[in-house]
Amino acid sequence: MTDAIEMQQKCMEEKVKLNIRNNLMNCTSRSITQGALFGWALFKGVHDIMLSGGGEPFTCLMVGYLATAFQGLAVATIFLWSMGAAEVFAAQIVEGECYCLYQLPWLDSMLGLSSPFALLLIFCIKLQSLGKAALYGDYMYSVSYHMPFHLAKQSILWTRGTLLSPLVTGHQALRPEQAWLDNFTHQQV
Repeated sequence: MTDAIEMQQKCMEEKVKLNIRNNLMNCTSRSITQGALFGWALFKGVHDIMLSGGGEPFTCLMVGYLATAFQGLAVATIFLWSMGAAEVFAAQIVEGECYCLYQLPWLDSMLGLSSPFALLLIFCIKLQSLGKAALYGDYMYSVSYHMPFHLAKQSILWTRGTLLSPLVTGHQALRPEQAWLDNFTHQQV
């Protein structure tokens, strides 16, 4: 096979494409990522069960830290794994002499990197929340609570998405323009 066109035709054959060595399937970073994601989910669940069951606050916080450590490991290893999506994949034609090289389309490669960046963003938010949990009290990881805007408005700017704030004071007195609310009973509201 000396002609480039002949080589391209050979590389397009299904028989050759079936021999593509996929480095993403059986690599160490993939196995570690899967294990870290499992550990993250497991300890996140254990944390919430302990917290809702009235567990010792310090112990719950340490289990939460352990869950976050697994999440951080998952972030690091998923970046290593996803970089493989931008690599070249080889299929052997003649043993030891001739290979066809394949590459994922650029859009597929970029989509392969979106998961690690999304997980990194979640991890950064989690680290911020863990610091506040250590200062002001732990919270449930797997449940999102909706909060009244007047509480969010009292919060520090970078904590508006969560109630983990030192400035939350609870109920507010009604202003005169809200006096009409007094006319409702609890069943009507």
